[in-house]
Amino acid sequence: MSKHTAITISHFPETELQGSKTYALMLGFELDDMDEVSQSLKSYERLHPSGDHLFSPFTLVKIFLELEKRKRFDAVAENVANINNAVEGSQWQASANTNYIDSHHLVQLYLKVSFVKLGLAMWKDQLLGMKEHIPEFRSTISPREIDPGDYLSRLIDEYGAAIEKCNAVLLTTSLTFQRVSVSRLRSEPDI
Repeated sequence: MSKHTAITISHFPETELQGSKTYALMLGFELDDMDEVSQSLKSYERLHPSGDHLFSPFTLVKIFLELEKRKRFDAVAENVANINNAVEGSQWQASANTNYIDSHHLVQLYLKVSFVKLGLAMWKDQLLGMKEHIPEFRSTISPREIDPGDYLSRLIDEYGAAIEKCNAVLLTTSLTFQRVSVSRLRSEPDI
């Protein structure tokens, strides 16, 4: 993920003179992303026609977090698949005694997965920090919305699982590279 995104939300609680108002500004998104945000808002509206939750600050935060999660988890899936394909190919070639491994390509893939993992860890830390604000989020949601504490806990667990998936692939890649290197050294004593 090469783009940075941000959201800022201003919420003015209901008063005697006027209902509550919520304003949001999302930065760094493509048009497709904004279409997804629009579709999310429409689906919330269909599920709860009263609309009392539609302009809850936490609804907007959830939409933003789900969009970020999708982008980051797509990056995990793509990079993990790429590195798995490279590792499986190198294992097959090593077992065929060709002792070939494209070390430059494998290192590049390894670094991409490491970068994605770092991004996941940074977002997980942000989510952990958001847990401090659960009481404030709870004060702005409708009774039909998911509890902010439950939502954030689930999301943090999902990020933890994605980080572990990256860890497993990085460990496997490291071991594969070592195995192929040892095999090459044994078959070519001049190295």
